[in-house]
Amino acid sequence: MTDESQHLRNHDLLSEAVRDRFESVGYTPLAACSVLWSGWECDSYVVLVRLADGRIEILWPDGTGMPDGMSTEQRLEERIRDYERAAEKTRAFLDRLKAERALAILDRAPDAPPEPANEVPE
Repeated sequence: MTDESQHLRNHDLLSEAVRDRFESVGYTPLAACSVLWSGWECDSYVVLVRLADGRIEILWPDGTGMPDGMSTEQRLEERIRDYERAAEKTRAFLDRLKAERALAILDRAPDAPPEPANEVPE
């Protein structure tokens, strides 16, 4: 994964995105974050910028935003829900792994007679 500060240093791509979307060249990058897409080979990133006129906007400098009627904020909220689902499924997978390993150890344990003091009366 790319360091977020590296996204802010990609001035050419960011400048082009600002110019294309806002027909402006003045901006100040404020923050950046990676945007991950399950099953894609092209993870993306967004940058928060302050334009010369003072507006605060979010840009997808690499053009990944995928316009489908969803706002950038809605798209990022959707990504967060997908990340949370993936994290929950990964945790459940690892929990299952631990349980299966524990069961495998028990299955391999020899049947030993109980200690004399622990015998169950019939």
